[in-house]
Amino acid sequence: MKERMVGVEEKIAFIERHVEDLDSALMELYDRLAAMERDLARLREEKQRGFEASDQPSPEDEKPPHW
Repeated sequence: MKERMVGVEEKIAFIERHVEDLDSALMELYDRLAAMERDLARLREEKQRGFEASDQPSPEDEKPPHW
């Protein structure tokens, strides 16, 4: 019976460690995603300011060259 308890405790310890590792990885990915979202928002703002300053139509509004 004691050997069985030791085995269960080892499995629980492994699972706890694994959950901690997964939590750390998830938090790292969350931080990276948040940084990318900030960068994307900044790039969109810069793009919009650039088009507003140049008085050129945005690429979305331009017709393709073959029209």
